[in-house]
Amino acid sequence: MIKIQENVNLKNHSTFRLGGRAKFFVEVETENDLLEALSWAKSSKSKVFFLGGGSNTLFADEGFSGLIIKLVGREIEILNEDKESLEIICQSGTFLNELVNLVASKGYAGLEWAAGIPGTVGGAVRGNAGAFGGEMKDCLVKVFVFDLFKFNEFENIDQKTARDNFLMELKKDQCQFGYRESFFKKNKDLLIWRCQMKFSKGDITEIREKIEKYLAQRKEKQPMLGEFPSAGSTFKNPIVTDKSLLKLFEKEKGQKSKEGKLPAGWLIEKAGLKGFKIGQAQVSPLQANFIVNLGGATTGEIIEMIKKVETEVEKKLGVKLEREIEVVES
Repeated sequence: MIKIQENVNLKNHSTFRLGGRAKFFVEVETENDLLEALSWAKSSKSKVFFLGGGSNTLFADEGFSGLIIKLVGREIEILNEDKESLEIICQSGTFLNELVNLVASKGYAGLEWAAGIPGTVGGAVRGNAGAFGGEMKDCLVKVFVFDLFKFNEFENIDQKTARDNFLMELKKDQCQFGYRESFFKKNKDLLIWRCQMKFSKGDITEIREKIEKYLAQRKEKQPMLGEFPSAGSTFKNPIVTDKSLLKLFEKEKGQKSKEGKLPAGWLIEKAGLKGFKIGQAQVSPLQANFIVNLGGATTGEIIEMIKKVETEVEKKLGVKLEREIEVVES
């Protein structure tokens, strides 16, 4: 039995620590919970927003006028474990770091790059999260999703009806993964429910060393969420065609761009915005692609900062930035 809460403070459900209050809020763990929450939303004519870890989400200062459904199911099932590989299915609400630690503790490789990334597996798959040369698609086998569009066409739905009609299985090559993109980002009626992944056997010492190295690099280059709340990377790394910019990057960093992409943080720094403040919102002085809440920021200030960065980078460098975070309107 689910519990529909009212007037819930969304600051407690976003790594930005920003946002107003949700008119209605519910946590769902099982398929029955989800069906009950969706049926409630349909009968009350409430719009719905699905929330994972809130690490890529910016809620409006006015809050949300419908029902927030937070996916909290974290069950991990081991399908196969042998000397060559580990195959698992996990619920989308599983914390990414929880999965990183489980896979590493068993001596399997492929997820070290994700150490220290906040958020859930479902959100990471939806955005094809990646770092240090790895991406979620690299270890994914298939995704189980609920078709919300079909759900809204039915009445009096039980769990069997839901499984037979709304639960779909998509193999990796059907998910249209790209750089921070997927089929699910373009089709918001598809809700990621479970993910099946496979990892190869590795050397546990090397795996641990990689994790420690990546965590150290994150700590050095990125503001810690506990100190200055943020949503992580604000913009995707754009493809740049300006040869002079590409040459300048190579000269300064001593490395070539990857597939013509330049780091958004480097471009923002070149536009003179590193450390720039609007109210209590700041472009991080450590990593310019992070916009941080210094403690008393509003969502309005963060959005104003995002627009300022977009405008200045395009005006000064001729590069159009694309947002990585999602702004949830009231």
